Amino acid sequence: MDKKIPQAHIEKIIESGVWGFSILGTQPWKIVSTDSKKMISAIANISLLRSGKVENPLKTILKSTSKTLSSANFLICVYMDKTLMEKAGKYKNFSNLKIERAIVQVIGGVVQNMILTASSLGVASVWIDSPIFYDEDKINNLLSQRKCLIAMIAFGYPQRQLKRSKRKPYAEIVEYIK
Repeated sequence: MDKKIPQAHIEKIIESGVWGFSILGTQPWKIVSTDSKKMISAIANISLLRSGKVENPLKTILKSTSKTLSSANFLICVYMDKTLMEKAGKYKNFSNLKIERAIVQVIGGVVQNMILTASSLGVASVWIDSPIFYDEDKINNLLSQRKCLIAMIAFGYPQRQLKRSKRKPYAEIVEYIK
């Protein structure tokens, strides 16, 4: 993934995220991006250091995450903006948990838009979640953020042909009710 992603591609990827789903027009997310190899390596190192403090299978996952991040040449972190929760607090029918779940769904759409756009441009991507479970504060400090980190996406050009992961049989995961 050493080949640099053109700035026009990066902007198109981010723009597709910005045009993702929204709740009442609030766009309850913040997209933080970096192509700084120093910053990306520092985040990868956080994951690698954590891998030395845990048992398998988490150790393997965090080492793999670190390797993936290290080879990326562009990284996006998507944060939850909780302003919507503050605005919705005046409505008694909505609990913060339900609003938060709705925001996470919206952010999922934002991330998917960026991943699909990257793919259409020939750019590989990986949606990474493991560091946010263990080292969100360290990542936030590096990126000077105070919001809730929901997703990280590493982008680059693959060095080899990638395989899609296996999926469960259709009949096992899809149910039609008539």
